[in-house]
Amino acid sequence: MGLRSGLAICVVLLALAGPAAGQEIRPTLDKIKETGVIQLGHRATSRPFSFVGGDGQPAGFSIDLCLQVAGAIRESLKLPGLKVAWVTVTPADRIARLVKGAIDLECGSTTITFGRMEQVAFSHMISVDGGSLLATADSGIGAVKDLAGKRVGVVPNTTTHKALAAALAGASIQATVIPVAEHGEGLRGLEEGRLDAYATDRIRSRACWPPPRTRRSSD
Repeated sequence: MGLRSGLAICVVLLALAGPAAGQEIRPTLDKIKETGVIQLGHRATSRPFSFVGGDGQPAGFSIDLCLQVAGAIRESLKLPGLKVAWVTVTPADRIARLVKGAIDLECGSTTITFGRMEQVAFSHMISVDGGSLLATADSGIGAVKDLAGKRVGVVPNTTTHKALAAALAGASIQATVIPVAEHGEGLRGLEEGRLDAYATDRIRSRACWPPPRTRRSSD
């Protein structure tokens, strides 16, 4: 079911070259050259963009792009020994870690918004998507109107969270919205019966094969 959130644009997120407001942070490339390390932020369960693979290492489309960027920086700065350090980030802390300089690049599925553009810089878009719901087969959910009295999981402070709130308000629907920390927690909530539906980007609901008695709902 589409949440009519417009376009969710999944991107690789770049640190600003200058210092953040109220903070003294070295320009990113200067920091990388001085330390010989590039800190890459990655998500744990944001398939197919950024997740931990079966070998325990970061994997996904955004990861591949970030490694290409790291290779280009290694060459341009003439740092053959440049090391890559992986840092796990979540939707709750990814922007803050970037602003504080804890990571140099975020390799995930972060949507471009005007508010975020005031804090960080983005690459060109790498994917265009929209909000959707993954629902249990027993829930009877086929549209927003079916969410009345249902338990809906969503990652807070995301564009999908805002789209879900707008969709519920627009349809005058009262649902129990349950915050989940990460994509994996939302899927487990469905599998374990703690959620009737999980709101997320459409591509990610398709990237994970539906668990038993779980389906994607559509308009």
